[in-house]
Amino acid sequence: MSRIKTLVEATYEEDGEERKGSYWLLHWGLKYDLLPDSYGKLVPVHYTVGICQNIQTGGIEMFLPDQLRVEGVVVNGELQ
Repeated sequence: MSRIKTLVEATYEEDGEERKGSYWLLHWGLKYDLLPDSYGKLVPVHYTVGICQNIQTGGIEMFLPDQLRVEGVVVNGELQ
Protein backbone atom coordinates (compact mmCIF):
# COMPACT_ATOMS: atom_id res chain seq x y z
CA MET A 1 0.00 0.00 0.00
CA SER A 2 1.46 3.35 -1.00
CA ARG A 3 1.50 6.40 1.25
CA ILE A 4 0.82 9.71 -0.46
CA LYS A 5 1.36 13.08 1.25
CA THR A 6 0.98 16.58 -0.18
CA LEU A 7 3.79 18.97 0.74
CA VAL A 8 2.83 22.66 0.90
CA GLU A 9 4.55 25.91 1.76
CA ALA A 10 2.46 28.27 3.87
CA THR A 11 3.03 32.03 3.82
CA TYR A 12 1.52 33.90 6.75
CA GLU A 13 2.01 36.99 8.89
CA GLU A 14 3.19 36.71 12.47
CA ASP A 15 4.20 39.64 14.69
CA GLY A 16 3.99 41.97 11.68
CA GLU A 17 6.47 39.91 9.63
CA GLU A 18 5.87 37.61 6.68
CA ARG A 19 6.85 34.04 7.51
CA LYS A 20 6.98 30.79 5.56
CA GLY A 21 6.92 27.18 6.66
CA SER A 22 6.65 23.66 5.28
CA TYR A 23 3.56 21.61 6.08
CA TRP A 24 1.76 18.43 5.16
CA LEU A 25 -1.71 19.21 3.80
CA LEU A 26 -3.97 16.87 5.76
CA HIS A 27 -7.45 17.91 4.70
CA TRP A 28 -9.59 20.73 3.38
CA GLY A 29 -12.25 21.84 5.83
CA LEU A 30 -14.81 24.52 6.57
CA LYS A 31 -14.37 27.04 9.36
CA TYR A 32 -17.37 28.74 10.95
CA ASP A 33 -16.97 32.29 12.19
CA LEU A 34 -18.95 35.43 12.98
CA LEU A 35 -17.71 38.43 10.99
CA PRO A 36 -19.00 42.02 11.11
CA ASP A 37 -20.78 43.38 8.04
CA SER A 38 -20.52 47.02 6.88
CA TYR A 39 -23.10 48.00 9.53
CA GLY A 40 -21.23 46.33 12.39
CA LYS A 41 -23.73 43.47 12.68
CA LEU A 42 -22.18 40.02 13.16
CA VAL A 43 -22.96 37.65 10.29
CA PRO A 44 -22.31 33.89 10.38
CA VAL A 45 -19.99 32.68 7.59
CA HIS A 46 -18.29 29.46 6.51
CA TYR A 47 -15.03 29.53 4.59
CA THR A 48 -12.56 26.95 3.29
CA VAL A 49 -9.33 26.30 5.16
CA GLY A 50 -6.43 23.94 4.64
CA ILE A 51 -5.77 21.85 7.73
CA CYS A 52 -2.01 21.30 7.84
CA GLN A 53 0.62 19.65 10.01
CA ASN A 54 3.90 21.47 10.59
CA ILE A 55 6.68 19.19 9.37
CA GLN A 56 9.13 20.25 12.10
CA THR A 57 6.90 20.53 15.18
CA GLY A 58 3.96 18.27 14.31
CA GLY A 59 1.56 21.06 15.30
CA ILE A 60 -1.77 21.35 13.49
CA GLU A 61 -2.63 24.73 11.94
CA MET A 62 -5.24 26.14 9.56
CA PHE A 63 -4.54 28.37 6.55
CA LEU A 64 -6.64 30.07 3.89
CA PRO A 65 -6.17 28.60 0.39
CA ASP A 66 -4.31 31.68 -0.91
CA GLN A 67 -1.71 31.22 1.85
CA LEU A 68 -0.73 27.76 0.55
CA ARG A 69 1.44 26.72 -2.39
CA VAL A 70 1.81 23.06 -3.32
CA GLU A 71 5.49 22.09 -3.49
CA GLY A 72 4.97 18.47 -4.45
CA VAL A 73 3.61 15.08 -3.57
CA VAL A 74 5.56 12.52 -1.57
CA VAL A 75 4.84 8.90 -2.51
CA ASN A 76 6.42 6.24 -0.29
CA GLY A 77 9.01 8.73 0.96
CA GLU A 78 10.02 10.11 -2.46
CA LEU A 79 9.17 13.62 -3.68
CA GLN A 80 7.40 13.42 -7.04
